[in-house]
Amino acid sequence: MTAEPLEAPKRAVSYLRVSTKRQLDTAADIDPDGNSIATQREACAGKADKLDANVEREFVEPGTSAQTIEKRTVFKQLLAYLAENPGVDYVIIYMRSRAFRNLGDAVLTKRKLERLGIRLVSAKEDFGDGIMADAMEAVTDIINEVQVRMSGEDIRVKMQHKAENGGTIGRARIGYKNIRIEHDGRLVNTVGLDDERAPLIRVAWELYATGEYSIDRLYATMADQGLTTRPSRRNPAQPLAASQLARMLHDPYYTGLVVYKGETFPGRHPAIVDQDLFDKVQEVLEARSARGQRDRVHHHYLKGCQGPVGTAQWRS
Repeated sequence: MTAEPLEAPKRAVSYLRVSTKRQLDTAADIDPDGNSIATQREACAGKADKLDANVEREFVEPGTSAQTIEKRTVFKQLLAYLAENPGVDYVIIYMRSRAFRNLGDAVLTKRKLERLGIRLVSAKEDFGDGIMADAMEAVTDIINEVQVRMSGEDIRVKMQHKAENGGTIGRARIGYKNIRIEHDGRLVNTVGLDDERAPLIRVAWELYATGEYSIDRLYATMADQGLTTRPSRRNPAQPLAASQLARMLHDPYYTGLVVYKGETFPGRHPAIVDQDLFDKVQEVLEARSARGQRDRVHHHYLKGCQGPVGTAQWRS
């Protein structure tokens, strides 16, 4: 009696995703991909085993908060791979909420995969098969979308409230640093001056206010004076880019104000420049813009001067 040949394992690909780089870096000393990705990878591998499938390709979307799949580069790479490599049986995701932020994306993706003969399965959710399974998937996707929208609205309200109370939205600007201080007997997060960079930021504003410095020459000047970005775990400190200087010179945050959604509020952070200096810089920027003038290089840059300098030392 001839034994029947063993059925070949099914083919699968997995899609792993976190929303922010901070999530990706969680427990980075334990797993180089981050704890969340490692957890998803383990769950998807377990699901593949239950399906008697081999995961032949893994697609990792790290640190992207895009609300739609059209804005996710890796997800589009996954779809392209499936189109170029027919015969894949499953796309395994950790949870539907990890892959889809709204019902529309979930439905469109499912239809695309079905046309390729591929089944989308969740490692953490088992809906079964048939009409009721499809209905439960849709209900789950609707609930996920509602939660995303409610979370977004909650964040918007909290950010508005934070701005109205003078809090800094996002990471501290260059020249400042995020610190913790004691307030009413407890430690709170706030923003303080960066003692190394704040004086150099002030110098940059003073020099540009003279009207004698182009952005390019201001970049060269401040790079020589030692104005750098803050170092991070991945990137060393480097000279502040000309584009960063240009944005800084338009930003009223440096006068102690917070701008959020077009509204301006007194900030809790200390000012680096006063209103008069801010206004002078805006006059220079507006005058050059009105004339269509490109920032020119002037001769006032004294390469080789040691330490931060004020404008008086730099004038001929």
